[in-house]
Amino acid sequence: MNEDIRIRFLWTADEILNGFRWHWRHKFRPLFRYAFWLILAAMIIRGACNVFLSGSSVAGLLPLLAGLFVLFQMRLLSPWLIRRQFAKRPDRDTEIEWRVSSDVLYARGAHGNSEFTWQALAKVVQTPAGFLFYPTEQIFHWIPRHGFSSDTDYDRLSQVAQQNAPVFYRNV
Repeated sequence: MNEDIRIRFLWTADEILNGFRWHWRHKFRPLFRYAFWLILAAMIIRGACNVFLSGSSVAGLLPLLAGLFVLFQMRLLSPWLIRRQFAKRPDRDTEIEWRVSSDVLYARGAHGNSEFTWQALAKVVQTPAGFLFYPTEQIFHWIPRHGFSSDTDYDRLSQVAQQNAPVFYRNV
């Protein structure tokens, strides 16, 4: 069975947000993520305790506000900015189609086509929700799992990527 794997999906703001979530999960390993959340929680709790126990303490207010700002920025501001930037893109809400074989990857959208080999990628990351194709360490193409016609095609792409990508990660 040597036919191309076809993936089709609508390129929406939700798709790009999902891709970014998996990108950050891959970039920052679980130990670092857990440590970050623990430190952030400790900052907020310590700051809140200092403020409530000693009145309006600057020593307590600073970590409290910094922790709340980071939390606000990560959970609300970043997704809002990504959606806002996405709304200005000419390729928003268009259908994207990928064709993948063991030799070449081909992407087609409303505004153009792209064809490249597996060696043009720095790495491929498989997630439970799809694939991240990285031409560089910071730029990725998001291929959502729901764009595959079947789980068999999703598994076939996993096998093809393992065999052909310069670096392959399975991120669970």
